[in-house]
Amino acid sequence: MRLTLMAAIAFLVPAAAQANLIYTYTGSTAIFTQGVYQAGVDRITGSFILSDDFILGLDPDRGVGPSDVTSGVVSYSFTDGHQTLTSTNSTASFMVGFLADGTAVTPGEQGSLPYWWSFSIATPTTQMSANFINREWSMSASLDPNQEIQICPDGRLCFSDPTHSGMLINSNFRADEIGGTAGTWTVQRVPEPATLILSALGIGIVMRRRRRIK
Repeated sequence: MRLTLMAAIAFLVPAAAQANLIYTYTGSTAIFTQGVYQAGVDRITGSFILSDDFILGLDPDRGVGPSDVTSGVVSYSFTDGHQTLTSTNSTASFMVGFLADGTAVTPGEQGSLPYWWSFSIATPTTQMSANFINREWSMSASLDPNQEIQICPDGRLCFSDPTHSGMLINSNFRADEIGGTAGTWTVQRVPEPATLILSALGIGIVMRRRRRIK
């Protein structure tokens, strides 16, 4: 009976091992700032959880370009050091894309990193966003919903209203022709509750059996 139960658990745990992916973002520090934000200090960081059931439709030869994955996002939380926007207090859109030529691995595998990305998060009073698409990138955050990004006299982007707090880091050029980065991602799996329960059950039975043997 014990052997049968142990065998069943050993079978069920791998079967339930599918889990969501958590994508964690660390942006570069801001270059242009206004108000409470500090250049070289403040940055956007955060993560979103993508459901393991969400299918991107990867082409094995071409990968997948920037694709809307918002409907597959289970939850998210991002901060710029002065505000924290989550799936409970804001609305958001997320896009990711992957290459299939060896520079990125198949979506859904642990360690798969987005090659392109874009996300935008907002409330009625605040906003933050970051993107890297077509080798052009930008990152911005603001505590004013009416702030608009525009071209400044020096050719770079800036906010339309200089009296409100905001931060910005951007490139109007190819990312490999300027200093700094568009930010980095890490990816890891998040065990599902069923997996954790089955694993705990299996460990508990093993420990109990060992105590009886002793």
